[in-house]
Amino acid sequence: MLLSVLTGCVKVELVATVTADDTVEGSLTAAVKREAVEVIGAEPADEFVAALTEDVPGTYEERDYDDGEFLGRTVYYRDVSLGRFSRSDPDDTDSATLRISHDGDRYRLDGEWRLPDLDGTDFVPTMDDSTLEGAEFTVSVTFPGKVLEHNGSLSGRTVTWRLEPGRTNVMTAESAEAAPVDVALIVLLAGIGVVLVVAVLLYLRLRRYSIGNRPRPRPGRVTVAGR
Repeated sequence: MLLSVLTGCVKVELVATVTADDTVEGSLTAAVKREAVEVIGAEPADEFVAALTEDVPGTYEERDYDDGEFLGRTVYYRDVSLGRFSRSDPDDTDSATLRISHDGDRYRLDGEWRLPDLDGTDFVPTMDDSTLEGAEFTVSVTFPGKVLEHNGSLSGRTVTWRLEPGRTNVMTAESAEAAPVDVALIVLLAGIGVVLVVAVLLYLRLRRYSIGNRPRPRPGRVTVAGR
């Protein structure tokens, strides 16, 4: 009920990065528009934010969120296995599922999120249409390797979906594993770095040795020209 009331006045942003060791890290932001907080009160807004951000697996940090338009909270999570990340809330399986799997040399994402209609006029009649239509629901997932298929917006290895209220949003994506050449390049660069460090240390040592063994001038009389 609370989500239906606040739809159109909220921001929900899920950011996830799938690592090469099959864990997920990222953040989840839930926030309510300032205008909505003023109309419905701080307590219902806090309840909405808490319902989404409490008990997020792998949470290691929480921060207040304020971008000047929305107020809420961001939680940061890490080291969440693909299985745990993909486990849906058993009380909410009809409205939201998001699963990421690793099979062979492919990563696969499948998700369906059902968002309620943007209809808050009965509860917040003082809000104009632009405020009610300002809801932001986004899901961004960065994959370890090249993205091969997707039905969102692609930027590099990150696929972003902007979910629309009032319909079931279907999300799909498939990516390759991290390219072996990337790993080889990292190893190569690390090796070059070690060689350079050793070369510099060897140069400095030889330089100190040559300076310390340079022949010193023998003492003697100084002859002045013309005398």
